[in-house]
Amino acid sequence: MFVAVTETSIVLGGPLSPYLFVLCIERLSHCITDSVNSKDWIPIRLTRNGWPLTHLFFADDLILFSEASLWQAEVIKNCLETFCNSSGQKINKYKTKVYFSRNVNHTRISQICDHLGFSSTIDFRKYLGAPLHSNRVNKNTFSYITDKVDKRLGSWKEKSLSLAGRITLAKTVTSAIPNYSMQTALLPFSICDEIEKKERKFIWGSNNGSSKPHLIAWETLCKKTEQRDRFWKNLWKWKGPQRIKNFLWLASHGRILSNSLRKAKGISTSDTCSRCGNHVEDTLHILRDCEKVKPLWKNLVDPNRWQAFFSCDLRNWIDLILTKDIGIHKNTCWATLFGVTLWYIWIQRNESIFSNNNSSADILLPKVTYVTKEFYEANHIPKILSLPRSDNTAPLKWTAPTQDWIKVNVDGSCYDNQGSIACGGLCRDYASHFLKGFMRKLGRGNPFAAETWAVFHGVDYAWKSRYKKVIIESDSKDVLEAIDKNTHDNHPLEHVLKGIKAYKSYDWQICFNHVNREGNEAAQALAAIARNASFGFHSFDRIPQQCIAILAKDCGPLRPVGS
Repeated sequence: MFVAVTETSIVLGGPLSPYLFVLCIERLSHCITDSVNSKDWIPIRLTRNGWPLTHLFFADDLILFSEASLWQAEVIKNCLETFCNSSGQKINKYKTKVYFSRNVNHTRISQICDHLGFSSTIDFRKYLGAPLHSNRVNKNTFSYITDKVDKRLGSWKEKSLSLAGRITLAKTVTSAIPNYSMQTALLPFSICDEIEKKERKFIWGSNNGSSKPHLIAWETLCKKTEQRDRFWKNLWKWKGPQRIKNFLWLASHGRILSNSLRKAKGISTSDTCSRCGNHVEDTLHILRDCEKVKPLWKNLVDPNRWQAFFSCDLRNWIDLILTKDIGIHKNTCWATLFGVTLWYIWIQRNESIFSNNNSSADILLPKVTYVTKEFYEANHIPKILSLPRSDNTAPLKWTAPTQDWIKVNVDGSCYDNQGSIACGGLCRDYASHFLKGFMRKLGRGNPFAAETWAVFHGVDYAWKSRYKKVIIESDSKDVLEAIDKNTHDNHPLEHVLKGIKAYKSYDWQICFNHVNREGNEAAQALAAIARNASFGFHSFDRIPQQCIAILAKDCGPLRPVGS
């Protein structure tokens, strides 16, 4: 047998360190076992016929058990010294403590501690993160769990989180904090109640300074999935953002803060609808029966199903929508469209109260259809990515046009909760030279409106620049498809779409292309810059500083024409 000897040492914390330590500490276990077999070490037993217990090892955390006598103290000391001499390890006397049972007198405690060279303790505290109980278990024993919950909740700003966000954090984080301790001990009911109390306040947005209404009973909130009927299971299978899913759940219980609920809780003196002023405002009235809302539903629901749609009670109404496709738009996921529509009706209702914007809900039609399509595509990304790419796939990178052609890239931006929109665009030639650009801060609208106005201004800008061969590129398929349609009657942006199509008859050559967002980054940057610009149309013939890096990536070193 040959033994290879090297002078290379093992790095502290290296991958071999824990394995070597386990092999090393196993030697101490063998020494203790030999002492037990030779009748020197007397182990303890938890019951009369229980298994003999001498030691517990976990990495470098060790607990040794024996009879409280000077003789046993000498046996333990000999084992530890033998191990230290053979391994080179040393015992940390400041971290090592000796715990005695209550029937050991003070004289013997002092003698044993002096012989071992360690101090005594009356509390084991924690071992591997769990408390070792030497006294009767009470609320204070597990107070560290509630302290952890307080610390975690205190690190989150509940005002910056939606109801869906608070519920998700409570379910996945704070509810899991006691799990480790529950593996070794039964928690007192008072600790469980205290944790639930803190979670309730966090979920509903209450704090030490204020209290907000708890819209759903805690027992209902904590009900297990298998205890729910088919209706609730269908509701939680709804595909869409968690925020809207939680809103559907509240609405199904009739617990959104309508005027009738506010009056019942003593928050308001009137239960009349603030939009139409003719009926009691309950959940069903807000979301379906209000005169301001019905026109929107009539644009979405099949006329043959209007009677069933407008006559159901709240639960049957939502169940009908979740289980049957009764929409007009057959190329749209009806259940998702329904949830999105309810959410934006609720937002518009609140805006009518706080912003005095009492417009009809039918203006939401373009927005809800656009957002629904975005959500549906997001939920089907894996399937989309698995499809083979076709030859007509939009390019991932900007490409220059052919000679004599000018390419105009445009993009729209919808950038805050108020629906503020802006747009921007730029013109480049076949040599990838930047020619000129534009931006405009538009006001209020939705993403579809922002993209439509971007295309309109791009076309108008190119015509006024006297270009004769123009390619308009946008990353919005919806807008380009709307431009190709033969009719735009009753469309909210009918005049803009017709204006774009009118330019096709002018004395020039123009075509419209779709490009992926990766190939439209320069226009996106201009639309983002327009957010902070003053209202109105702005034109420029030099590259904005924020776009230089993007254009350089698209087509190499850049310079404005004429510079």
